[in-house]
Amino acid sequence: MKKPTLMILERIDSVPVKGGCSACKEIQFSTGSVISNMQQHQKTLELMFREHFRTVHEREDANRAAAH
Repeated sequence: MKKPTLMILERIDSVPVKGGCSACKEIQFSTGSVISNMQQHQKTLELMFREHFRTVHEREDANRAAAH
């Protein structure tokens, strides 16, 4: 199975403001702001995705491993 990644779903003036999980189509992350620098928005979305990945996808992998 392919490892889920952060997808940028929306940009305002090339600044990423909304992202999502490539494996969980219903999951979206938003920086909640349109005024900031591009690097900070990207970093915020990456942090949100990493937390989602840790709590959802790493747990799924651990559960699958325990089942074998």
